[in-house]
Amino acid sequence: MYNSPDLQYVPSTAKKTRQALISASLPLFLTHGYNGIGINQILKAAKLSKGAFYHHFSSKFELYEEAVSQFFLDPLAQLDLEQIQHLPLKEIRKLLSTHYANMPNHISENSNIDMTRYLASYFEAQSLLPILKAALEAHYNRLIELIANKTNQEREIFPKVATAHARNIIGALEGQFLLDALVKK
Repeated sequence: MYNSPDLQYVPSTAKKTRQALISASLPLFLTHGYNGIGINQILKAAKLSKGAFYHHFSSKFELYEEAVSQFFLDPLAQLDLEQIQHLPLKEIRKLLSTHYANMPNHISENSNIDMTRYLASYFEAQSLLPILKAALEAHYNRLIELIANKTNQEREIFPKVATAHARNIIGALEGQFLLDALVKK
């Protein structure tokens, strides 16, 4: 804390600066990829200095990790898996269908990229960030387990068949998402 009456330390300023760097870098990373953008371009977009950058991030990679992880994981966090597990299978399918149908809205509201670039960024981020890939894998494994358990409860089928059914449900939704991204309705 500063003691000078002319300089007042505002804790939220640091958070705002950090968020400004994330917000300015995300569209650049999504549009140009990790290797297609430099720190100076991020600083220009954020209208901040190198000192501000290095106060919050030790490297471009650290900023990339936080920005793209946040972008790709936030939509998954909107799915409350603990709540979902108490729903009937039919309601789970409906909720997931709505979630996937709303994904293009999330993408367009939070970036200025088309779906092809989104998908390229998604897979680039997974290849560069093992922690993101692990988080996505854990999410999908938990979702598969949840749907398989619900399928087994409601239909009393073998666990392997229930797991295959769960994978088919998610695969169909992911496939529809991909198809909608590539082919106009």
